[in-house]
Amino acid sequence: MAASVGTARLLVAIASFIAILRLSSGDEPHSAPFCASEKCGSSHSDSSHKLLLVTVATQETDGFRRFQRSAEIYGYELKVLGAGEAWRGGDVARFSGGGQKVNLLKQFLDSTKDANAIVLFTDSYDVVMTQPPSDVVRKFLARGHRVLFGAESFCWPDIGVAVDYPAVGLGEKPYLNSGGFIGHVSELREIVAHAALQDNDDDQRYYTKIFLNEHLRTKWRIGLDTRSEIFQNLNGAVEDVELKFYGDDTVLHNHITGTLPAVVHGNGEAKLFLHHLGNYLAKWWSEHDGCRACRENAKVVDPSDEASYPDIVVGYFVEHPTPFLEDGLDLLLNLTYPKKKMTLLVHNAVEYHRGHIADFIARHSALYKEVKAIGPEDDANEAEAREAAVQECLAMADCAYYLSLDATARLTVNTSIELLIQQNRPFLAPMLLRPNTMWSNFWGSLNKEGFYARSEDYMDIIHGRRIGVWNVPHVTETYLIQRHLLPNISYSRHGALDPDMALTRHLREQGFFIYVSNLIILGHLITPDYYNTSFAEPDMYEIFTNPEEWKQAYIHPDYFQYLKEGVEVPQPCPDVYWFPIATAAKMPTRLCSSRTAMTSS
Repeated sequence: MAASVGTARLLVAIASFIAILRLSSGDEPHSAPFCASEKCGSSHSDSSHKLLLVTVATQETDGFRRFQRSAEIYGYELKVLGAGEAWRGGDVARFSGGGQKVNLLKQFLDSTKDANAIVLFTDSYDVVMTQPPSDVVRKFLARGHRVLFGAESFCWPDIGVAVDYPAVGLGEKPYLNSGGFIGHVSELREIVAHAALQDNDDDQRYYTKIFLNEHLRTKWRIGLDTRSEIFQNLNGAVEDVELKFYGDDTVLHNHITGTLPAVVHGNGEAKLFLHHLGNYLAKWWSEHDGCRACRENAKVVDPSDEASYPDIVVGYFVEHPTPFLEDGLDLLLNLTYPKKKMTLLVHNAVEYHRGHIADFIARHSALYKEVKAIGPEDDANEAEAREAAVQECLAMADCAYYLSLDATARLTVNTSIELLIQQNRPFLAPMLLRPNTMWSNFWGSLNKEGFYARSEDYMDIIHGRRIGVWNVPHVTETYLIQRHLLPNISYSRHGALDPDMALTRHLREQGFFIYVSNLIILGHLITPDYYNTSFAEPDMYEIFTNPEEWKQAYIHPDYFQYLKEGVEVPQPCPDVYWFPIATAAKMPTRLCSSRTAMTSS
């Protein structure tokens, strides 16, 4: 047994090594070399075969829009079935179902006149296309089958039939997956009409029974794409694939089989991983062009026409004792978005900051369209306060955006709101970091328990080596939400999750995408962890925890000029140097206050 295991491992290593050699030479096993350009591949395909991409999408979700964009990028003719219809196929995310897809496809094929056409049928909410139609046709025809299904690692929904499947080669996937298949109309028409099924019956069970019937499999020449030459099903295969960058495009390489799949399917538990891959595939981001998708569908905000600005609700949340809160409120005031278009709801849960908030509202509330405050005396918890801010926007007919801004987030770019609106994402957070750390306001991935995990590109994103708009599983502290998404927002707790974690989990479960942008750095985070309000002037003690805020608050802005080499320091008399050190506004009074408190204690 030990020898056979060792031999198997050796064979896998040899196969992987050969695959790498083939990839480096531009060769994909059993197919012509892949070309990342939309113009490539046409000379290798049979132009007499028309390829039609067909999918089912009863709702236009974020996942569907990603799929549709990828199809457009590579020039597919796309036919969407079931648009606007009620979904009757069951809860396929948790249980078997999906028979409605077979019935919709049957109706479509019955109306298709060209029996020689080739149909590529895929799911849409969790699929990304990565190659042009010509490459898909070439790969399909090279296999010699009339119908070809994708393959995966898991035998679903009936594990007991696993023993009935034909044997496959080392490293190949043995079991049929119905999330993607390709075939000639003539055979597909007979397959979907073979037996009746209800809309809530399972589509994968239906196709599996046909495939495992040797007579039908032979009659219709059905095969499985066990090497993922066309279809890459990610569930159970996350470790098999890696991104490869080719000029203006990014492709997925299966380093086990050496193939470059054209249809990437985030089935089962692989949906978060597909979100990560989708940040690059279909020319979303490439090493040559950067973030191509960031330049698509941008919204124009004309600073000369303030009357055209939509109304916005800003929720400002002071949930913990917060260093330099007065400075944070000043940054809020400095935002250039027209204040008469802005309704401000402030939630302060900290008794220590009651005076800071009251002073801000007393001095500046007249500038805003409206200001509302929820204080410690109102006994509203964080989730309730955040829900109230969302409802405030929904209650206003002309409110188009909701900005959630925590007191620990400092937007130092005055046009931050306009810049977020311009990027035109339903849910978008600016990337914010704690200075000189790797701590940010987003997570690149999740572990199995649903908490933080570092994605392989996290360091590249936070350090600006990759710049773009990224689909991530979690953001916090600052984010802008378009109105149409607000009815789906919920901060209701899931177990031990805090309100923002509950929010993003709720969005993920509904299929909404959560984006973070590092196109422009709009600010940073402060660190509240060691803030001690028992001190007379607690901000004075933040010199090491929040050094940038400390310098801005207490050090004169001209001080650092005199530290530069070659700068002459004025001397009113010999050996007496004249240069500013501290700010006149804060340092003297707070230093004296601290000293007085220390003396009296």
